[in-house]
Amino acid sequence: MPKEIALMKDWYDVALQIESEVEGIAVPVAARFYGYFGFLGACLLATEHDDLQMIQQQFPELSLSETKDYQKLNFGIAFNKAARLFISRYYINVPYHLNKKADELEERWYKELMVGQDPALLEHSKHVGRDVANAIYLWSAEDDQGHQAYLHNFDKEYAPPTGPGKWQPDEEHPMPALLPHWGKVRTFVVDSTKYSVTPLAPYTTDHNSVYYSQALELFTISAPLSYENKWIAEFWSDDVRGLTFTPSGRWISILNQFLAQNPPSKEKAVEAYFKMGIAMSDALVACWGVKYKYNLERPEAYIRKNIHDDWRSFHHSPNFPSYPSGHSALGGACSSILISLFGDHIDFTDFSHQDRIEFLGNPRQYNSFTAMSEESAYSRIPLGVHYRMDCQEGLRLGSLIGNKVREVKILSKNQKMAKGPISSI
Repeated sequence: MPKEIALMKDWYDVALQIESEVEGIAVPVAARFYGYFGFLGACLLATEHDDLQMIQQQFPELSLSETKDYQKLNFGIAFNKAARLFISRYYINVPYHLNKKADELEERWYKELMVGQDPALLEHSKHVGRDVANAIYLWSAEDDQGHQAYLHNFDKEYAPPTGPGKWQPDEEHPMPALLPHWGKVRTFVVDSTKYSVTPLAPYTTDHNSVYYSQALELFTISAPLSYENKWIAEFWSDDVRGLTFTPSGRWISILNQFLAQNPPSKEKAVEAYFKMGIAMSDALVACWGVKYKYNLERPEAYIRKNIHDDWRSFHHSPNFPSYPSGHSALGGACSSILISLFGDHIDFTDFSHQDRIEFLGNPRQYNSFTAMSEESAYSRIPLGVHYRMDCQEGLRLGSLIGNKVREVKILSKNQKMAKGPISSI
């Protein structure tokens, strides 16, 4: 693997470990981090190509000054410094052992990349990296709703609406509503209010209704779960603090593995991290806004009231409304980006959870990104936490947003990055 791609992968691996261990980094919060983190590589790449104006035109709120001597910029040195600085400023509650790991990673890569380089170039590149990281962090901090949300995931004043079919905190796991105002977070590319979902049918317990039939589907699948359904459910579950990263991080893990197995150019790797980050973030802002608009109860509550009063989902229901599925929105957004860059005919095995013994994390093989996103969405059904309509609408919403993010450019002029098959190096 080319050094610069290995460097980026290592820093994204650190971010994955942080979100798996640090409390408060919920799935939308993690997606927002990757949105801004992706700008590090994009801005440094554009600087290296003397093309920073392309990013500034598309994101005018981001204050970046043109750097001099761009042709002499060492991308690796600059990214290494930028990544360490950005993580330390973005997450202020990282424990000592993870901060130490990040410091050691920065030092290791600096020693490797400095060999044979002009000392003045090294200092200049570190300076550019610091400037870019600080500018992106300050831009992120201007978003009051999203800034440091990992420190305040819950609004004590928020009371979910009541009534038939309305989501309420689960009696057995009475956590308050997670990030009820996330739909107001600043997006990168889309106007989230214009990316809604199919309106829900009037709530009913009628046996001929979509609610009853789809709740019955979950109940039937669970009696009992087949090995395959149990594997799919646990394989894609994620978001268990101390065991796994978030569902947002899961797609970063997939990208890390894919780039390691199929190394592209540095430019295409940067583009992949950049676009996936902002697509994930925008998709979950839109998704969360709709969740709290409809405030649909989880199928577990519906089944207990209308089908079997002692039924339990395979995994306890998350503490936020059901419609649409965030997992599915992530899959739709990320697969759209990945397909646009690498095509949809792949031979890929996901090893994200291969070393876990607490659940079925055995690797699974896929022939397309579409199949991965569809299975990720479906996994929420045997898990017992989403209706099928949640998953279908989440996929559709995420795909629409991913398609819009695909239009973003990092380089212009003759610098445009080619689409299509991966170039071998």
